[in-house]
Amino acid sequence: MALVLIIDDEETIRTTLEQRLERLEHEVRSAPDIDSGMELLDKFEFDLVFLDVNLPDGNGLDLLGEIKEKPSKPDVVIITGAGSSHGAQMAIKGGAWDYVTKPFQAHEINLLVKRALDYRALVKSSAKTIAVDKGPIVGESREIKECINSIASCAENKRVQMLLFL
Repeated sequence: MALVLIIDDEETIRTTLEQRLERLEHEVRSAPDIDSGMELLDKFEFDLVFLDVNLPDGNGLDLLGEIKEKPSKPDVVIITGAGSSHGAQMAIKGGAWDYVTKPFQAHEINLLVKRALDYRALVKSSAKTIAVDKGPIVGESREIKECINSIASCAENKRVQMLLFL
């Protein structure tokens, strides 16, 4: 079971998604605008966020970075009534898990949610702490830590690959 947030100004979309996700046995919260959505993101650790692009108080795409920085690092699915290949490309480049246009089919949502949550579970299960000697590297910023962790992860994967081929 996952905790899912829907941020969309259309009540019909929120209700439809809520019902679909509850049938899949997920816990759901929803918000009609950015402000109330961000309040919920501050209160709960969501696994997945459905985010509309055109909201009464702003553009959902502008929130992608901020949502991805939340402690639970939820995956984000962009939903919009005005789909375009350019908008989809911007959403994915901005860190969205996927991009769907309204109206969507139940099976489309089912598959999307399953894929996103399965991938999230896989990433969590494979995440482990790797001891790294930083040597002369100076800095404690999030970016430097992510870079060092990526290098350590690559080194660990390379070591595993080498063992597999011996």
